[in-house]
Amino acid sequence: NSQPPPQTSLGRATQIPIFFQGGDVTTTSLRGRSTIIIGPQAIAGTREHYQNAGAGYQISDDQIRQVAARAFGVDASDVILFSSRPDPMEGSYGFHLDQYFFSPRENTIVMMSPNETHSTDPKINEYLENLRHYRDTLRAHGFRKIEIPTDIEHISQMQAYSNSISISNPEGRTHIIMPSFEGSSTLENRIATILRRNGFEVDFIGNSTYQHQGNTHCITGSFGKAGGSDLNLIIPKIR
Repeated sequence: NSQPPPQTSLGRATQIPIFFQGGDVTTTSLRGRSTIIIGPQAIAGTREHYQNAGAGYQISDDQIRQVAARAFGVDASDVILFSSRPDPMEGSYGFHLDQYFFSPRENTIVMMSPNETHSTDPKINEYLENLRHYRDTLRAHGFRKIEIPTDIEHISQMQAYSNSISISNPEGRTHIIMPSFEGSSTLENRIATILRRNGFEVDFIGNSTYQHQGNTHCITGSFGKAGGSDLNLIIPKIR
């Protein structure tokens, strides 16, 4: 298609042949290089789309990586794919990456750290297994990990503190806007202490969207420009 991408009042629109799920895609920087992290649900959706719309076409990990690299303007080697996870259970507690971790600044991942390592609830065990997989993979890539506490009760209610927004302010400091859940002030004080100790500014905002399987990052549709400090916020207007 020789037609240029459409222009909008907000800037340039990029069309990519990937089944895009914003909560399952993270932009960050690692060792000075712009990096894209894509989760298993976005990849599974892409595979299903190509299978159904492309007469059974099987798109490979390398092809997804190449498409994402062109769309985001990075090298294919800087696209991290989490495509090896099994299909989530029905009613899964963590179907997107932002239910597990977020990257507020270069080389750094802030990751949930539950108070238990095993549960009688199979969906909790699925969450814990995914969390270990993400932690080990990102650490192997070279990310520094900051752990913030959570508990089984919050996980089972889809209350994810990792579902946050990070903004670089004019002074060069990173400001984290984090969801706040009723009755969780003690836990949130512990989280704030950890993050402030690591040089972040933190604000909590009341959030009830977990009842619809989402949190702060989900409902704003925030997306940072890879390799830069700009942040676009898309906030839905409720009529």
